[in-house]
Amino acid sequence: MVRGVLELQQMAKVQGPLLSLKASGTFAKTITFQGRKSGTAVFLPKTPYDPKSTGQLAIREYISLGVYYWRTMNAAYHPLWNAFVK
Repeated sequence: MVRGVLELQQMAKVQGPLLSLKASGTFAKTITFQGRKSGTAVFLPKTPYDPKSTGQLAIREYISLGVYYWRTMNAAYHPLWNAFVK
């Protein structure tokens, strides 16, 4: 939390006593409730894995360049490019 600023978080939505009816969302960044066909599942929230290998960073740079070129390309070329890549 930043000094003097409240941090807004999405709270878990619980209806009725915990684990007996329905719950969804993450509670205090510690447990996650998820509705499934068989009932409510409870598990630890997943921590995203973000590899910083040389190959991964090269691919990210390559994709970023593609996005940059797409956004700066003349809009008249977009339909031609879309037809080419299909």
